[in-house]
Amino acid sequence: MARRGHDQKPLWRKENRRTHSLSVQGRGGPEYRWQWHSKAEKRAEAQGVTRGAMKRGAHHGLDLTPLFHFLLSKVGEPWEPVHREASARLPDEAPIFWMVRENPGRLRQPYIAGGEHAYLSRLFVDEGGLLQQVDPTFGVEDFFPYCPCHTHTFTGIVATNPCRERAFVSTSDG
Repeated sequence: MARRGHDQKPLWRKENRRTHSLSVQGRGGPEYRWQWHSKAEKRAEAQGVTRGAMKRGAHHGLDLTPLFHFLLSKVGEPWEPVHREASARLPDEAPIFWMVRENPGRLRQPYIAGGEHAYLSRLFVDEGGLLQQVDPTFGVEDFFPYCPCHTHTFTGIVATNPCRERAFVSTSDG
């Protein structure tokens, strides 16, 4: 992995943990609070089992929105320099291939899920080595969300189409 230069901004952000509920950390709500200073807790401590403090700088996840927007901005450009720059600005290059396929043989959907209720255009590398969208005509007006209870976005634009009902197909013939 190439070392990121000081003049380049990283293509990821630390996940904002202050806005997440305690249940994300595996200990949620009042039940966890009620365990503190309980008899069971004191017995566990006597046996050497402790809760353990959260370590400073622990890795909780990355927000890859800057990476996805960077890749979308490079559509039509040669893939090798784009890949090299993106790899240099990430701690791991695996997320690049969530959005970009080097072998477009079995691409079905023109979009990918880029986060919670956020969808982005899927990209691929064509025969000429250029970064391309799977379906450049597919836009927010063609995107239909899966549930009505959340705000969905397609490449940063709020999707206003009505919710699409999921069809459940029965596997039985009866």
